[in-house]
Amino acid sequence: MPPVTWTTALQTIGFSLAAANAIITDQGVTLDDMSSLEERDITIICQAIRRPGGEITRGSRRVPNPGTNVNALAEKRLKLVRFMVEHFTFGINRTLTPAMITIVALNEMAQLQTIFASYKEPNENSSIEDHETMCKFLTSVGDTLTPFLGCKKVPLTYLLRTNVEPILEVNDPRTNYANR
Repeated sequence: MPPVTWTTALQTIGFSLAAANAIITDQGVTLDDMSSLEERDITIICQAIRRPGGEITRGSRRVPNPGTNVNALAEKRLKLVRFMVEHFTFGINRTLTPAMITIVALNEMAQLQTIFASYKEPNENSSIEDHETMCKFLTSVGDTLTPFLGCKKVPLTYLLRTNVEPILEVNDPRTNYANR
C-alpha cells in the first residue's frame, strides 16, 4: 500500500483531486500549516478555490477558470483537521501524519471539540465532609474525571494509567487506554 500523502488525506475527507491540488499548490497549505490557521482562514481558502477567475490551460489552449467545487462537508472536515493538528501538537504532544486523518478520527475530534466547547471552569473548590460521599468518589474516580479537562484540554481520565512512566509516542496507542 503506498504511503498516505497530504493530497490523499484531503481526498479522504471529501475534496476532489483538483480541490486538493488547489489547497496544496495554489494556496500553499501543508499539514504543518494547519495549526497556524483559524477557522475563518479555512473558509476563505475554500472560497478562493471555489471562485472562478483567471485562466487555466486545457490542452494547448488558455481558457477561463470556472473555479473548483468544494462541498460544505469537506470544508467542515478541514476545520476538524485543523483542530486535530492543534490537539496533537499542543494537547497531547504527538506527531500527526496524513495517514491518521480518517473520517473515524475526525468524528472523534468532533466529539472532543464538543467536550471542549461545553467545558466551564469551576467557580469554587468544594469540600467533601461526608465519608460516604468520599468513598463513592474514590470507587468511581474514572467516571468522575471523564467530563473534566486538564489545562491542555485533555480529559483527565488520561491520568489513570497502570504505567507511571509515559511510553514512547511510537508505542503509545491512539485509543483504548487501559484505565483503572
